[in-house]
Amino acid sequence: MSKVQDDVLHKTFKYSGTVIGHGKRMVNGKSLPTLKVRLVSSVMDGQGIVMEDLASRWVRSNIEDGFKLS
Repeated sequence: MSKVQDDVLHKTFKYSGTVIGHGKRMVNGKSLPTLKVRLVSSVMDGQGIVMEDLASRWVRSNIEDGFKLS
């Protein structure tokens, strides 16, 4: 799982950002880990937008170079 300060890319929406925290979500009676990610400002208008989704939907990435690390 990614750590706080890791750069990540959302597999489906291709949003990129930096992990700022972790959480959990109940899915079919199971508690699954989530990542709380501050999106880069170029992804959406405005600053400080935070997205939370299942950790399995994110991959580590290099935001500046725009490619996946793992």
